[in-house]
Amino acid sequence: HRGLVTPSNQYAVIESAARFADGQSVEEHSSSMTTLVSGYSRVAATNPNAWTQTAMTPAEVAAAPMISTPYTKPACSQWNVDQASAFILCSVDAARAAGISSDRWVFPHAGVESNLMVPLTERALMWRSPAIGAAGTALAEMGATASEHDLMEIYSCFPAAVRMQCRELGIELDRQLTVTGGMHFGGGPLNNFSLQALAQMVPLLRERPTSRGLVTSISGMVTKFGAGSWSTVPPTGGFRSADVTSAARAVTPVLPIDSDHVGDVTVAGFTVEHAKGHPRAAVVVADTTSGTRVVASSDDPTVVEAMTSGEWVGQRVRVDGPLLNLYAAL
Repeated sequence: HRGLVTPSNQYAVIESAARFADGQSVEEHSSSMTTLVSGYSRVAATNPNAWTQTAMTPAEVAAAPMISTPYTKPACSQWNVDQASAFILCSVDAARAAGISSDRWVFPHAGVESNLMVPLTERALMWRSPAIGAAGTALAEMGATASEHDLMEIYSCFPAAVRMQCRELGIELDRQLTVTGGMHFGGGPLNNFSLQALAQMVPLLRERPTSRGLVTSISGMVTKFGAGSWSTVPPTGGFRSADVTSAARAVTPVLPIDSDHVGDVTVAGFTVEHAKGHPRAAVVVADTTSGTRVVASSDDPTVVEAMTSGEWVGQRVRVDGPLLNLYAAL
């Protein structure tokens, strides 16, 4: 696994690649990321079903123990929670027969999914998800343009996932992206969270007749993707769905992995894994001059310390198969 076994490391690598692609400095990115996480915590503070209702300032998010650079603990998904959710999906006829008042009805309008499985290390553009873009196009064609929803729950395991979805779906990062507080503060574990998000979305839609809600979901490292559009207003023409796996495959560029590469490479994404707040291993995903991809790591204290600060994406380093060495850059 060469240091990429944990989700926090993989998403941190994506985060670094996105930062570099957007031309942000490390400081600018830290400010925007901690502001995003802080916003999720403020929503959780108003959600009685959230596993924690403690609002955090951006400074408090930044000062928390580091897990995988640049992620401190509040920026990471919390899966050690004991939560569940449930809802009943039935036909209108069944609802009438059960005596459920029509002001309680919430309708699914559109659903879209991609089941394309491309490992993070093989994605030529790690900060992009053409699959999510294809899903957004399908939603728009079904009359459910993502950015036009009044309420939304953008799946939030890690900030990079939020950033990537918003990029592909045309959603501004400065709007409220959660009704729960997200997976950092609102709930879990894992994909059960999407059901919790829906359980929170439904009563909010009932309180806002004619409004629309969007709930998204991710499996793996932004691997599979799904989204659903909901409203109290019945959908014209009934529920519509689409599987965009084939379309996603056609527009997703990949690179072959060369696990035995030796020589200089260019860092495409990186992180430093921490244990109990202390840096212990540097991890890079890098591109070779021959158009292949390599993953390498190091627990050498000199290498680890060097990579705890500054921007390493775009830098030239040297690898020897699984081993990372910075002497080419220092």
